[in-house]
Amino acid sequence: MDKQCDSDIKKARVINKLPVKLSSINQIEHLKKQGITFNKQSEDSAISYLSTFSYYFETCSYKKLFSKRVGGSRDGQYIDLDFDQLCKIEQLNRMFQILLLLITLAIESMRQKLS
Repeated sequence: MDKQCDSDIKKARVINKLPVKLSSINQIEHLKKQGITFNKQSEDSAISYLSTFSYYFETCSYKKLFSKRVGGSRDGQYIDLDFDQLCKIEQLNRMFQILLLLITLAIESMRQKLS
């Protein structure tokens, strides 16, 4: 194997460690430490959202789309990111998935009728 492949395997082993499961309150605290605010949606509402409609890793996967601060006391924290924005992106993605499913089913139905 080449050096690049070895490096990629080592990185994958580090990345694939199982994350620690946090309670809902600890999840919110973790998000706050990352600079995510709860101005448009309360913390209680966020806990309810995560336990009812979604789960932490699904919702938080969208935070990678936002910029982080570089340097200073808030290094690595997200810039102007509110939890409500993550929820709206997730909801939009879910609607898009449903739309694609409906379009795919309609196309498949038409294909079967034509054959």
